[in-house]
Amino acid sequence: MFWLSRAGIDSAYLTGVALPMILIGAGQGLAFAPLTTFGITGTPASDAGAASGLVNTFHQVGTCLGLGMAVAAAATVPAAGSAVAHLTTQVSTALTTGSILLPLALAVTAALILPADLAARRTRTPQKPRRNRSSKPSVEPPGRPPQGGTDMHSHNPAHLNSVKGMDMKLTLNNGITMPALGLGVFQSAPEQTTAAVAAALATGYRHIDTAAAYGNEREVGEGIRRSGLDRSEVFIETKVWVSDYGYDQTLHAWDKATGKLGVDYLDLLILHQPAPDRFEQTTAAYKALETLLDDGRVRAIGVSNFMPHHLEQLLDSTDVVPAVNQIELHPYFTQPDVQAADAGHGILTQAWSPIGGITFYPGWGEERRNVMEDPIIAAIGRAHSKSPAQVMLRWHLQQGRSAIPKSTNPARIAENFDVFDFELAADELAAIDALNTGNRNGPDPDQARPERFAMVIPEA
Repeated sequence: MFWLSRAGIDSAYLTGVALPMILIGAGQGLAFAPLTTFGITGTPASDAGAASGLVNTFHQVGTCLGLGMAVAAAATVPAAGSAVAHLTTQVSTALTTGSILLPLALAVTAALILPADLAARRTRTPQKPRRNRSSKPSVEPPGRPPQGGTDMHSHNPAHLNSVKGMDMKLTLNNGITMPALGLGVFQSAPEQTTAAVAAALATGYRHIDTAAAYGNEREVGEGIRRSGLDRSEVFIETKVWVSDYGYDQTLHAWDKATGKLGVDYLDLLILHQPAPDRFEQTTAAYKALETLLDDGRVRAIGVSNFMPHHLEQLLDSTDVVPAVNQIELHPYFTQPDVQAADAGHGILTQAWSPIGGITFYPGWGEERRNVMEDPIIAAIGRAHSKSPAQVMLRWHLQQGRSAIPKSTNPARIAENFDVFDFELAADELAAIDALNTGNRNGPDPDQARPERFAMVIPEA
């Protein structure tokens, strides 16, 4: 009788505890297989932890049921004649329990964890930016210039190594990453813009810069859709024009921009001009950008053409440090004071007209010099078997700036992107720095332009 009871207990344990645990363990492994696959592309640790807890709960439930069966078996095995039938019942019950818990664990894991993971990877809500105006970006390796800033005369190889590869990205002061090289579409005719954007994205660009005032946001959106890329793969930057400054007006400017682009969020939205003759409206417009950032409708906010005194005035009245300041910047006009101010606030300097000589303002300023024909830049290009434009773009990247070259020519678009396979030496960078004339080609940000500022931006 003792042997029979003992056999009943052992068999009940094996069938009531071990078998369900094996089945649930297998379910746990299968449940984590898809999570492991997603983990290769960045499954958040919180999701993996949630999955572990969920599946482990089912594991424990199976264990408890199995122990219950074992206790019941020990208490109820009466005699040899009924032992076989009793063990058969235990096996059947264990198999039934395992067959229910295994698919249930898989189903609940798939229903609750994986969709949440996919949604998290597509989310447009960024980390909150630092609201302390004295905050600086995270510390760079020794010898590197501050994040978003420029050290005009210190070019450490540790910094140069960071700009190798076609996927070079810069981290903004709120943790968002942005491709350092983008396609600009200023003065690109609408009928040419769609093809230019599609060509750039096919080449490898993942950053497109446009503006309400350019009149081609709609065509930019069409070019992105034509590329076949998912929206999340393209960093879209656009600008609010002065006629839409003011809190409510700027909120509506977001509606117009997203409507024309055909998207439901923007990666970077910036104010196009400081407009010092109406700076109260400029400040109200920036506060609207802060609201859009808090709401998750934009991932980062910034400014364009802001001089150091404009930045100080803005920061005195707002909470969020701009992520980007897009300014005219090329070898003949380097604006070191603006770059220093940007770096001091943790703002990334972004260059428009980064290779100079491609943007013209009739009747504005002195006679233009063509940077593309500069003999020093040409000589550096010959040493690296690169064009003057490629040399200048590499100069920007190695000094930690974002650059937005403009072209509608597919061959030129591709050439401008082919800048990740060489490095400029320290003396070459210094030689380019020394070309600065201090003369701007574009309009002076401190000069009011009432007629231009009054340009009405059409509805979407």
